[in-house]
Amino acid sequence: MDSLTLLALVLFVASIIGTVIANVVLNLAASELYDWAPRIAEWFVERAVVRLQPEHRARYGEQFRADLAEIPGHLGQVWYAFRIYLGRNKLAREAEESVEQEVDDAILRNAGIWALTGWGLWAVGNWVAAFAPGNRTVDLIASFILYNGVLSLVYVLYLRTKLYKRPKGK
Repeated sequence: MDSLTLLALVLFVASIIGTVIANVVLNLAASELYDWAPRIAEWFVERAVVRLQPEHRARYGEQFRADLAEIPGHLGQVWYAFRIYLGRNKLAREAEESVEQEVDDAILRNAGIWALTGWGLWAVGNWVAAFAPGNRTVDLIASFILYNGVLSLVYVLYLRTKLYKRPKGK
C-alpha cells in the first residue's frame, strides 16, 4: 500500500469517526435544548410580562402560559414565546392604551351623568324660583339647586378638557 492510499484511508476513517462524534454531540445538544425548551419559553414570557404595568402582569402572564400549554411541541412553544418577547413593547403600549380607553369611557359616562344632573338641577332651581317669588326659604333652596347645577356643568367641562388634552400614543 502506498502512502497516498494510506493517507486517504486514514482520512476516510477519521471523517467517519468525526461524523459519528459530531452526530452524537449534536444529538445530545438537540436533546438538551428540547428538554430546556419549556424553561426557555417561560423565560421569554417572563421577560415580556415584566415590561407591562404591574396591574397587567398577572393577567397577561396567566394568558400567555395558558396559550403555551395549548401549543404542541416544545419548539413551537419557544417560537411563540419568542414572538411575544419580540412584541413586548407593542404589547405594553396596547395594554396601556386599553387602560386609557377604559378611563376615557368612564370619564365620558361620568360627564354624561353630571351633565344631566346639572341641567336637571338648573331646571328645578329655575322652576322653584319662578313659582314662589319673594319667599326667602324657597329662594335659598332654588339658589342652592342652581349652584349645584352650575357646578355640575363646570365639572363636565373640566372632564371634557382633561379627556381631550391628554397626549395619545406615548
